[in-house]
Amino acid sequence: EEYSIDECFADISGLRRPLYMSYRTIAEHIKHDLEQELGMTFTLGLAPTKVLAKLGSKWNKPSGLVIIPGTELHLFLRKVPIQDVWGIGEQTTKHMQGLGINTAFDLARMEWNLVNGHFTKPHQEIWNELRGNARLLLETEEKHGQQSISKTKTFTPTTTDINYILAQLSKNTENACIKARRHKLAARRI
Repeated sequence: EEYSIDECFADISGLRRPLYMSYRTIAEHIKHDLEQELGMTFTLGLAPTKVLAKLGSKWNKPSGLVIIPGTELHLFLRKVPIQDVWGIGEQTTKHMQGLGINTAFDLARMEWNLVNGHFTKPHQEIWNELRGNARLLLETEEKHGQQSISKTKTFTPTTTDINYILAQLSKNTENACIKARRHKLAARRI
């Protein structure tokens, strides 16, 4: 699944037998081949879910391979601040911290009734993903008939500096235009 201009997800489950390799070895080969072919470094996260893989890929930059086995989720998640979890923004971080959730492990160990009572579907899916239950499936089909394109990103630090805000807006606009070109679309309005 193409996630952004420089990120993707791949499901390699079921490839150990046909390739006669462990998942670790498969990931090492992917990383090596990409770096050799493209001449740049890559960071890979290997985990049971997309959220966990994303956390792993961010953990050991600029050229790492982080493997998070399902049996060791708790060890890894204890080290991850809640604000570093993919899909949890600044306001949700504050809300979670107010509930005593400071790490990804704190969220993952919550009982379902509390998660269901305090969070909406996207954060319930993150809770499941942190527990090793895949809820965010790969989207491998090419997207057609796109009616709109948006790019969002929370940037820090919080600021009132108009030049900094305009620079961030400019970057997001450029990313949206890249996405439009990739889908062979033209804007009718911005």
